[in-house]
Amino acid sequence: MATALDLIEAAARRRNRVVHDSPMIGRVWREYATGGGQWVHVVTMLGDDECDSGSLVGDLALQQDATAAAVELLNCLTVPAPSS
Repeated sequence: MATALDLIEAAARRRNRVVHDSPMIGRVWREYATGGGQWVHVVTMLGDDECDSGSLVGDLALQQDATAAAVELLNCLTVPAPSS
């Protein structure tokens, strides 16, 4: 049970950080040899931490695992004790 509660707490902390921190996207302008150019993404920051698709996938997995743990805990609380 402690592990499930730790997982739920970690998911809540990460969710709060994602919701309340401001994302910053770093881009640079790259000139084409033939003229023109384009903006190229170089970094995404969430607060002071670098953020990429891998960290977003990890955040989603954490939220899903915490949801499953919460459902399991609720099921344990609602199942009546066996009669003797």
